[in-house]
Amino acid sequence: MILLLALGWGLARAGILSAPTLTVLGNFVVSISLPAMLFAAVAALAQGGFRGADPRYFIAYGGASVLVFGLMLMLSVALAQRHPAGRRSLGMTPSMAPYVGVASAGPNSAFIAFPILAVLLPDVANSILVMNLIIENVLLLPLFLLSLNFMENRGHGLLHGLRLSVQRLLRSPLIWAIVLAAIPAAGSELMGVALAWPSGLVRASQLLGQASIGIALVCIGGNLAQSSAPGVASLARAWPILGKLVLHPLAVGLAVFWAYPLPSDLAKAAVLAALSPTFSVFPMFAQQSGLQIWASQVLLISTLLSLAMLSVASSIIATM
Repeated sequence: MILLLALGWGLARAGILSAPTLTVLGNFVVSISLPAMLFAAVAALAQGGFRGADPRYFIAYGGASVLVFGLMLMLSVALAQRHPAGRRSLGMTPSMAPYVGVASAGPNSAFIAFPILAVLLPDVANSILVMNLIIENVLLLPLFLLSLNFMENRGHGLLHGLRLSVQRLLRSPLIWAIVLAAIPAAGSELMGVALAWPSGLVRASQLLGQASIGIALVCIGGNLAQSSAPGVASLARAWPILGKLVLHPLAVGLAVFWAYPLPSDLAKAAVLAALSPTFSVFPMFAQQSGLQIWASQVLLISTLLSLAMLSVASSIIATM
């Protein structure tokens, strides 16, 4: 991950990756490669019958994640709208609120959390990955897109803004990738006949989707090269990092150990997953609002801090 970030930074500094090129690559990731990856992932999960899924985990971890998303969204809007002086010092605007929410509640389950869980808690690692992917793609992603579209259209009135938000949500290739991937599973349940997408189509989608993370990381490095050195001095950067690395693990920990207790291994795995940094393609989503440099800085800082926190947490859990 760090090597790909460094590669993007070097290519941008050398003039090979210009700002327009980074924009085109970002659009490719969000509009083509990432939907293909989601299609392949959801199709594989649906074909497997979502084996290993535990409804209690969806309630505890999923509920805590949605709570964090909503809380950070509302607090961000309040900070930007009600305190103009604070807006200047924070660098916050209302349009950033949905991004803050999803950055706070959306972990890097596949590339950070899963490798750690595979070593520390191998019996539940695969199940956690499956359930987290479902929560992130079926629950958090639509909430993020809906709130983003609503914030962009809030000047048109509440009902009109909601209607435009739903219309744009239904045009999102990410949403259609999830819906199309789940159609055979829904048909199997209704007709009692095993249905699945052709394996060649799923494999082609996997190949196309595999490009998303690599290209995204190179673009993030390129975006960082166009900005000042990242740091936590700016509260606009620190705010979503605080949500991701403090509020999200705290909310998940309270949910899985106290409010809705889970079996020991599932509870430990949930907290470790919540301690992972913001998901890798976050800056690609932020690009559509011109916030890719800010999002790249948030991702880099949260990743470095998260790795240090996960190292400590892993040592503690290994002794439990």
